[in-house]
Amino acid sequence: MRAAFAPTEAVLDPTYEGSSLDFFELCRGTLAANAKRMAEWVIVAEGKQRHDALVYLADGRLGVEVQNAICLRGYQDTWLAQLRSSTVFREISVSQQHRLAQLLGPSRETLAQTGPDRSKRAVSPGDTLHRIHAWWSQERVRRMPDYLCRVYPGGIPDVCVADGANDGQTRDKAWVVLFFLGMTYTMGRAKYEAHRNFLAECERKKWLDVFAAEDADPSSWLAILDQYNEARDDDNRFLQWMKQFVGIRAVSRHLNDYRDAFLSIDRFTKPFRLTAVTMPRVSPVFDRGGVDAPSIARILGIGACFVVRELVRLGMVRNGFAYPHCYVPTLRVRQLFDALGCDDMIDTNLRWEVSRTIDTFVRNYLGEEEATFNYDFDIPFQIIAESPELRHRFFADTTPGSEDDSDY
Repeated sequence: MRAAFAPTEAVLDPTYEGSSLDFFELCRGTLAANAKRMAEWVIVAEGKQRHDALVYLADGRLGVEVQNAICLRGYQDTWLAQLRSSTVFREISVSQQHRLAQLLGPSRETLAQTGPDRSKRAVSPGDTLHRIHAWWSQERVRRMPDYLCRVYPGGIPDVCVADGANDGQTRDKAWVVLFFLGMTYTMGRAKYEAHRNFLAECERKKWLDVFAAEDADPSSWLAILDQYNEARDDDNRFLQWMKQFVGIRAVSRHLNDYRDAFLSIDRFTKPFRLTAVTMPRVSPVFDRGGVDAPSIARILGIGACFVVRELVRLGMVRNGFAYPHCYVPTLRVRQLFDALGCDDMIDTNLRWEVSRTIDTFVRNYLGEEEATFNYDFDIPFQIIAESPELRHRFFADTTPGSEDDSDY
């Protein structure tokens, strides 16, 4: 689908065949056509490539991301400016046309010149959030088990049960798993199952026992690296996860401190920044002692929101001041809220702070009680972001009274 509208220099010459084609495929590595690059391909597309580009924008795996990249770039001086009235637009199916809603409204450039006009948005923020809340209230019983099975080894967040266990090793392993899953949000896009499978491999090889041991000999950590490197085959399986070794070691050395820091949220009496928890040595909350550990703000990144969300969702933290930190602002979630009109979603530095922006935005439309989405916060949006059908249902079908129920 990408090759159909890619420029000539990005597509292999058709004369490659046989062993030369095999050699190329061996050397190519992974596809490097990200959303920003493909947005430029769409802009310069000619002839039939324009049709193929629209098909990808509607149905491709990164279609929504490419649409957002085009909007951020601005397209008023391109063939997309008159997309709705073009012949190529009429050549694609009606459902595909609906899924191009991002490009049918005014561009970001035009909005910046004229100011935001909520009445002309492709989607209504309040209506869409209420619809998503109603959908999730009905679907969560069916969808949450699948989500948990994708995220956690065994499909169960053990930290809730293990924290009350007498076996300290069991408890500490559960907390290592929770923090590691938080770290994975700094790794870029990867499927939940890949992180889960790495943790399952660590359990099988008894590495989690070392990670969770407070007084583990440093040589046992080096032995893990040696074991991995000696057994490593050509596909470098789990290499990206092994690169998190520095973060795992940092968490392990002060595991109890980090655990206490996050659980101490229940004692906070006013709104707080997440760095009050992730940077305990400079936090005014712990200036009288109790927690003494170096910062893990950058080690966790937005994964700190995952840790807080899970502790709230599991009832281990009940303080309402934690709620603003429970939306894990992954790129896909930020793009959905950006489409709803929530500002400051794309260009951000301390991305964990975006959780507070999302929380304020949702509460403005849904109120305090519904804004938690049954204490699942961003999970329904993570599920929607992964599903073209659900994205179409909630973010592309904008004609009043034309809701497409075929998704179900």
